[in-house]
Amino acid sequence: MTLITLGIGLGFMIVMFLLTPFIVDLFSLSSPYLVLTPSIGVVFKLMWGVFIGVNQAFEMFG
Repeated sequence: MTLITLGIGLGFMIVMFLLTPFIVDLFSLSSPYLVLTPSIGVVFKLMWGVFIGVNQAFEMFG
């Protein structure tokens, strides 16, 4: 499950990286980092759910 979620998150990050110039122009942003930083956060947020589930399983069945 960790690898699947990581793959989805990295896929989203790659798409956001490729669309960064379009998004920066669309919203008239001053820096592309305003798009890239949240996309990295999405990867960590997706992984957080997996880690919480694993932690709960170890607590219940450890």
